[in-house]
Amino acid sequence: GFKGVIFLHHAVYILPLFTFIVYNVCMPTVTDITTQQKKKDRYNIYLDDEYAGSLNAEEMVLSGIKIGLAISLEAFSEILRRDNEKYAFNQAIKYISLKRRTVFETRTHLLDKNLDEAIVDSAIQKVLDYGYLNDSDYAKEFVAYYINAEKYGRLTVAYKLKTKGIDEDTIEQAMSAFSEVLETAIAKKQAEKLKKTTIGLSPYERKGKISRALSAKGFGYDIISAMFSSEDDE
Repeated sequence: GFKGVIFLHHAVYILPLFTFIVYNVCMPTVTDITTQQKKKDRYNIYLDDEYAGSLNAEEMVLSGIKIGLAISLEAFSEILRRDNEKYAFNQAIKYISLKRRTVFETRTHLLDKNLDEAIVDSAIQKVLDYGYLNDSDYAKEFVAYYINAEKYGRLTVAYKLKTKGIDEDTIEQAMSAFSEVLETAIAKKQAEKLKKTTIGLSPYERKGKISRALSAKGFGYDIISAMFSSEDDE
């Protein structure tokens, strides 16, 4: 009985030590760190001679990542997640600083960098929270720009917004500024420019050529018909 007590007493200390030794032996080890060719501030990390991910120089220092370090996959995954979130956010800011972008454009840009979808969504939400992305404001400014450009009809402007990932409701709200009166006025200006290319054509041929050109620029059938009707009345 006394010997058994001694054995149990020592086991209390030996088992945790044994577990600690086995755990550390089984943990992956950082075997190599290489600088990325295109991004000199990022490093490729290899665990047990296999590529495990890339980290920013700052995150490496903060996390103590170095060759020979034994680290659990869970701990390394958390470091990667934290680093990738910072990287995704910084890339988003860099992208939208060049010119105004939509949420869809920014998200696509980040996904093209092979970032995890959850990481990208987190970065986009952070950018939205800071107010650096706003699809509603973007759409309004976009429509105002094309109204002033006096080149395209409503259909083309709305289509361009759609290709930028703007949702239907936001497009509709923004397009409310592009009235039928404005579109008709722009169509007339475009028609005047197009008349120079119809010299020598019959009235029927001229009307057909101008109508096709205006249609290609996104002016609706109703707008084109109304414009020609008013000219006939004149």
